[in-house]
Amino acid sequence: GCSSNQYPLPDQDLTVDDFINDAVAATEFLASRPQIRNVVVIGHSQAGQYIPILLDRMPEIAVSGVLLAAPYQPIDKILKDQLAFSIETLLALGFNQSEAEAQVEPVVELVEGVQAIRNGTNSDEAVGGTGVGFWKSWFDVVPHSLSAAAIVEQPMLVLNGLMDSNVPVEEAEAWAAHLTSVDANFELQLLPCVSHAMNCLNATNLVNLTAGDVGLHVDPIVVETLADFVRETTREKMSFSASPTESPSASSKIATIGNPLAWAVVAMAVSELLNYL
Repeated sequence: GCSSNQYPLPDQDLTVDDFINDAVAATEFLASRPQIRNVVVIGHSQAGQYIPILLDRMPEIAVSGVLLAAPYQPIDKILKDQLAFSIETLLALGFNQSEAEAQVEPVVELVEGVQAIRNGTNSDEAVGGTGVGFWKSWFDVVPHSLSAAAIVEQPMLVLNGLMDSNVPVEEAEAWAAHLTSVDANFELQLLPCVSHAMNCLNATNLVNLTAGDVGLHVDPIVVETLADFVRETTREKMSFSASPTESPSASSKIATIGNPLAWAVVAMAVSELLNYL
């Protein structure tokens, strides 16, 4: 069934705007350091939806951004799709319908609660341990992000793994279609075997996946793709800003938003690669 990670519940007045404001503050702090000239913002999963907004708010600071496994659709639709995929996978593993639904009962409750907020039938009770205002603010992120993507000038990278079952490749393709329609400066990268956690799942689907098929680290192709994008989008600015005694690549830093531990690792790995570019 669904695991319980025992995370402490957030404040009931928390909204997605708090996350975005925190990301802006962190990026501005990095940019204020004298040894840093260029900042690339990377958002993973939910935070990937923030990237166009952040680029719009910081046109003089953030030189480019990465939408890493970023949902295109609103969270209520994403949760429904994730629930349907989970039940489908359990059925393929041999569970019957009632057994499969029992395994994902907490997710069913979450989906129904979020849908009630969308429909306006929720009685202001917390859903998934989070206040109604949080979910409503998350609904608002999608149109805000799509509008911002139409006006930002900084380059963007839309990156998704072909083995991502949380935010499937169709979400990245939808982003690409939208960004093409608004003539945005972007590129799309779809990486084989890469999951939502950015490790490699060496299998054709989750049904036949074994423990030995699961990569234990962020896959090198993810780091390489990010390093290439950072290098390409900061090269021109660094060529004008670096002094003769400085390595241009040393002045580029990455602000990552999402899973702190995983993306601290990615940021350090990319920074190390940049030292050799």
